[in-house]
Amino acid sequence: MREQREGYNRKNTERSPENVVDLTDLLRRRREERERAEREAKELEVPDAEDAALEEEPDEEPETLPEEESEEETQEEARDSGRDRKSAREEEHRRQKRTPKMLAGDVMTVLLMLLLTAAAAGLIALSLIRVETVKVSGNVYAEDTAVEQWFFPDEKSRLLSRIFLRKALGFRRSAAFSESSVRLEGLRSCAVSVKENEAAFTVGMQDGSGILIVTDGGTVLRKTSETPEHLSLITGIYALSDEVLVKAETDRPETFSQLLRVIRILREYDIESDTLYVEDGQFCLKMDDVIVNLGTDESLREKLTELGSQIPKLSGLKGTLHLENYDSSKSAGRFTFEVAP
Repeated sequence: MREQREGYNRKNTERSPENVVDLTDLLRRRREERERAEREAKELEVPDAEDAALEEEPDEEPETLPEEESEEETQEEARDSGRDRKSAREEEHRRQKRTPKMLAGDVMTVLLMLLLTAAAAGLIALSLIRVETVKVSGNVYAEDTAVEQWFFPDEKSRLLSRIFLRKALGFRRSAAFSESSVRLEGLRSCAVSVKENEAAFTVGMQDGSGILIVTDGGTVLRKTSETPEHLSLITGIYALSDEVLVKAETDRPETFSQLLRVIRILREYDIESDTLYVEDGQFCLKMDDVIVNLGTDESLREKLTELGSQIPKLSGLKGTLHLENYDSSKSAGRFTFEVAP
């Protein structure tokens, strides 16, 4: 490229007049002068650079070494400072004396931990110990086995942990009992005390397998083979289940509910009968040789008040006392007595 430019300049200068300056020579001389000046400058700079290096070499070691020494000193000072702070804390801790209050707090903490540990161990023990012997008292009609089965229906219910929990929440009590309690007498024995509601009547099983002794609330106390002398046998209604300590299931539940009401009022008026039965939807009592027809349970209290006044007069009679059409508004003829043939 440079030769082409020089050839081009020569051609132009050959055509130029004599007084025209040769630009190619001028440019070359300037370039040569510039290059020479650059070489001289480099030659002059090299000694300066070497001198500067020589001058700086002695200074580099003192500058570098102090920096390294300074960093090491800083780390050493940091370690010393950390040790000093640790020593100061230890010294401060040693200077602090444990006050009686602080010692009491430590003792309480230890005792609390021991108490919690003992409680946990106790719960584990209670969850493993099972009651083997159950003593039942206070029952008249309900059998011991039935009472025990009511309070402890399965093996889990005999665990001490379950017994404590049930005592805290309250044992489920049968409607057959007016009172009941469970008391532990040892790790493997407890006592169950109950007070039964009074037996009111008996009702026969539909399959003829026996009779049930029942309270005036309809709760079954016991299954037996014959009716006790002081209780009335209900006829016309039959029990479907012989499960004890629960309300009796009968073939006529609505009539049975009405009958329970009649029995409660009879007991309230202290009227006893040999038999209480339902016939054609009417309630009848058999008292020795007299049958008392109460009709429905409407105006029952008035009917029983009248019956109570007539009981002494019925002694030795044989027949039917009709109270089903009792009319309290009449001064006479409020009831009739039909003498049996």
